[in-house]
Amino acid sequence: MNNFEKISIIGRVAYIIASLETYLEKEDDKNKWATLFDALWSFPNYRGCIDDYAYKIIECTPESVLDEREDFSTFEYFNEVEMEYFKKIYMESKYTKEIEYFLQQINEILAFNLYTTVNPPEEYSLKIISETYIRIRELLRENTPLISDFEKYSIYDNSCWGNF
Repeated sequence: MNNFEKISIIGRVAYIIASLETYLEKEDDKNKWATLFDALWSFPNYRGCIDDYAYKIIECTPESVLDEREDFSTFEYFNEVEMEYFKKIYMESKYTKEIEYFLQQINEILAFNLYTTVNPPEEYSLKIISETYIRIRELLRENTPLISDFEKYSIYDNSCWGNF
């Protein structure tokens, strides 16, 4: 049984990031993904402007990076060299599908809640994180991060967003 009800929106996002990090650490060379994790863990820099954080995450998804129609010079949060690096590692990695899944889940949580008023336990992101948790358990088994480690991000702080 998982219980994310007391964990804020940003805590739910942090749980997904930590799970992805654990997965890549277990399956691949985590160091080659440092640029991605720097971006993912940058949410404290966007306090009050979480939409900027959400757009940053969208820019570095495999879907955005690998879309041949994209012109990297128009990207706001990453330069062309960084985008070419993302493109290279996404194209070479056998874990790109899982990375895409995790980033889509993060984007879904953020996009739904950006411009809405929510109340605890914030059911929409709770549904997403609960579904994502099933996939996380399948991938990580005994290495699954403890949910309790994320309770410091309380759903009762900052209009369900939690403290950054």
